[in-house]
Amino acid sequence: DFVFSKQDGDPITRQAAYKIYTTAFNKVGCNLPHGTHACRKTFAKMIFEYFEKTKPAQALVLTQEAIGHRNINSTMSYLSFKTEEIDPAVQSLSVLF
Repeated sequence: DFVFSKQDGDPITRQAAYKIYTTAFNKVGCNLPHGTHACRKTFAKMIFEYFEKTKPAQALVLTQEAIGHRNINSTMSYLSFKTEEIDPAVQSLSVLF
């Protein structure tokens, strides 16, 4: 199933999807990144955060499945973990050593 499709059921092009997003974002006055890739990355981050709360041990693998990646490294690059998110976890472990 596709989020956007033509009347015959075939998917629309990414350019057509971009035009739809641009029109919608402009109508509501939103200036955030809105290309198809940005939306896909946002979905990946949101689904990962959901699984982090509900099934933390499986969050990354479930996110990979949800967004259809074959390679877990692709999923990890979509999530764009930031140093400021990682550093506090590493520092919290330093008391153990």
